[in-house]
Amino acid sequence: MKKILIVLLLSASVLSAKETGLFGKIIHVAEDDTLNVRVEPNYKARKIAEIPSSGYVGVEKCRQVKTSLWCQVYPLMQQWYEHFSGMKEKGWVNAKYLSFSDRGYVLVDGKANCDYVIQCKADKCERVLDYETDDANEIKNLKTEWIDKKRLHGESRFGASSSDPKINPEGDICSSAFYIDDYLQNRRLKQLSAKTESESYQTLLKFLKIFSRLEPKTIAAFVHPTAGLTLSYYTVFGRGDKHFTAEQIRQIDVLSEHKHFWGYTDGKGDAVYMTLYDFLAFLPHDTEPIREIKPFKVFKGFHCAKNAECQGYEVLWYDKPREEDFSWQGLVVILELYRGKWYVAGLLRDRWTI
Repeated sequence: MKKILIVLLLSASVLSAKETGLFGKIIHVAEDDTLNVRVEPNYKARKIAEIPSSGYVGVEKCRQVKTSLWCQVYPLMQQWYEHFSGMKEKGWVNAKYLSFSDRGYVLVDGKANCDYVIQCKADKCERVLDYETDDANEIKNLKTEWIDKKRLHGESRFGASSSDPKINPEGDICSSAFYIDDYLQNRRLKQLSAKTESESYQTLLKFLKIFSRLEPKTIAAFVHPTAGLTLSYYTVFGRGDKHFTAEQIRQIDVLSEHKHFWGYTDGKGDAVYMTLYDFLAFLPHDTEPIREIKPFKVFKGFHCAKNAECQGYEVLWYDKPREEDFSWQGLVVILELYRGKWYVAGLLRDRWTI
């Protein structure tokens, strides 16, 4: 029995390590708090740095320590933080505070050539070698290859920049990511678009593409002209809802320091304060990894205007089939028909994590 238990634990450790990524975004840390970086993978080890709740770091490697997974992280060039900058040594953080990603610029065998990776599977990663563009200078096809993940080192667009003008015409930063990500998002939206020709559904897809860029003026064009946009921090409408007009969305100042009170966190019950822009950024908005879009008629507490026609959708992100995975997130979008055109009238973030 002990041997079986050991085998199971070892299997779980290997699986956990493989599910990590080249990059990590800090999660589960209060907005005004920081994540401690340790010299060793141990809570009692000496603290050598701090990373803010908004931090984004490179991941060197991960190691199972008893029942916890720890990862060795490092600051990305030009994305250093006040207490985590210019470090000569890497540090360790508990993986439960990281959301992993395998999308980004990398060094290949230590060389900076603006190489961009779009995904990894097991020990291999898909690197973009080249791409073809159309007359509008938009990518129409990618040429990629799969290479060993061990050869890669995650970096920022600054740290991966090349001095070769053929590779990096901008000279100081890599710039291909925007075009590649846009191509991948468009490809995914085309796949989703083929599912139905419903006008509300097609409007939803157009909105998702615009929303992924978080540009207030273009988002405002989809907001209901008279009802405005209802936003909720919770997983249902009706509790602490906030309402904004299309003009208020259009006039969002990205650098504004004015924070709204949105509600309280689950569990601790901490008060949540965010600017309007930060709240929109808090909602899931990356279209390329969308797994499923489900229409529904019960609008999670949202009250459709009298005699108006509404349609609700839940956009879902998850790594495994939902019935097998207890960790997923969704964006609930409520659309309302107004003078023959569909507009976005409600948004909230649905999620379930353990």
